[in-house]
Amino acid sequence: MLIVLILSSIGSYFIVSVVTGKIAVINIYIPILTTDDRDYVLNLLDRAARPDVRAVVLVIDSEGGLASYVEEIYKDLLILRETKPVVASIVGLGVSGSYYIAVASNYIYTESTAYVGNVGVIGTPPEKAEPSERRVETGPYKLTGIPAKDFPLKVQMAFESFAGAVLEQRAGRLKIDKRELSKAMVYTGQDAVKLGLADEVGSSHDALRKAAALARLLSYQVVTINKLVADFFSTFSSSTEVARNLDKLNPPPALYYMYLPALTYSKNYFVPYSDLKNSTSLDLSASSTIRGTILVDYSHDNAFYRRELNVILGEAVSRGYRISFADTSDDFKHGLQKAKALVVISPTYPFSDSEIEGVKNFTEGGGKVLIIAEVTKIYMSAINTLSQEFGIVFSEGYLYDLDENYGNYRDIIVTSFGSAPVVKDLKKLVFYTATSIKGNFTSLANTRPTTIYSDSERSGTYTVITSAKNLLAISDFTFMTEPYCYVEDNYQLIINIIKFLIQ
Repeated sequence: MLIVLILSSIGSYFIVSVVTGKIAVINIYIPILTTDDRDYVLNLLDRAARPDVRAVVLVIDSEGGLASYVEEIYKDLLILRETKPVVASIVGLGVSGSYYIAVASNYIYTESTAYVGNVGVIGTPPEKAEPSERRVETGPYKLTGIPAKDFPLKVQMAFESFAGAVLEQRAGRLKIDKRELSKAMVYTGQDAVKLGLADEVGSSHDALRKAAALARLLSYQVVTINKLVADFFSTFSSSTEVARNLDKLNPPPALYYMYLPALTYSKNYFVPYSDLKNSTSLDLSASSTIRGTILVDYSHDNAFYRRELNVILGEAVSRGYRISFADTSDDFKHGLQKAKALVVISPTYPFSDSEIEGVKNFTEGGGKVLIIAEVTKIYMSAINTLSQEFGIVFSEGYLYDLDENYGNYRDIIVTSFGSAPVVKDLKKLVFYTATSIKGNFTSLANTRPTTIYSDSERSGTYTVITSAKNLLAISDFTFMTEPYCYVEDNYQLIINIIKFLIQ
């Protein structure tokens, strides 16, 4: 209702406008993970778009949601904002996808102790599609949709969309750059205001008054839209439950704008695969000449699947070498007496003194040893019981690069190499969540100076490939598995490794 009062004073006219109208309050308190979640929020926005509503206040306390659903809500809010002011009030969690939603507003309030930010993406890559005679599909990616090696690039594209929205909507107010945003940090509301992620510390009542001011309302009626739309109850009551059900709700590949502490970094211990337990070696055909044996350690609860070695084993066998797996400590000790080379990958059980002595004698007699640590699967205490005897120590943290990477901050690019044959003809490698190697050794491959070590948060040049006393140490395993072995010069490194082991 518009009331116009015309007052006369000394021949002049003063016009005073008194306006009243509705302010819609929308509570977003759920993780937006299903079509029901998305449609519920979109229905709230549709109600708020009615002409009798003069302004909108979003009250936010949510972990975020599926990327595509969050983006749809964000875009609908931008359209809504064209017709009426929208003010956000972060009262608990305004993180990841819920912060993405908040930046669509004209103004953001936050409680001083609320959590704000976490600009980033979580992606669950496609599962490997195994062929089956019980099912027929029309193409190699019909079941997965995306090649696994390309998935990090899709995750980065989603981040670019998120960061771009923040940079655009907070332009002129944001005091941190895109690189700082990419760290995905969570800030308290008070710090978020200082950094320009939010505008002011305040309550939802402050947000109402701000919305009224932007809409030029001198009086207003508050309408909670949630009460007008059918009651909706989220399926989940905690972030842990959400984390456990992500793959069930949205089968991989999937992208999420979510803050989920329940998914924080942990080691994934593998139960040793039994695919070759009854056959401890891979032999050439009877007509072939066996030139030697490469012993692969599988007696220390090693955290890898044997099938993951198919590429490197294929290269070895094609050169006339037999592959033998040591499933027990006795297999390990006796195998060294006949082997040409030894491969140790991600052990989770420490080496005994007699085993260590056996490996040392093996190298002194000319035997070659390859040690590989996969930081996403093991703690380094077990592998270091062996490697430290050669002056090599694998670090517990991981390496990342915010400035230049292969689509994901943990997929580091390596371009600095030594002169040894094992790094010959290499120009660029991609390592996937590698750690650093320290100790007294010859460094063969180093990271870029902008690489950061997670435990210290310090940037610098870190060693990822090294050698000492007929031993080669590498701080990543993923690079030699399919399909990641075909990225950049990773396959050339595999060939060089085989030559190192057999020459």
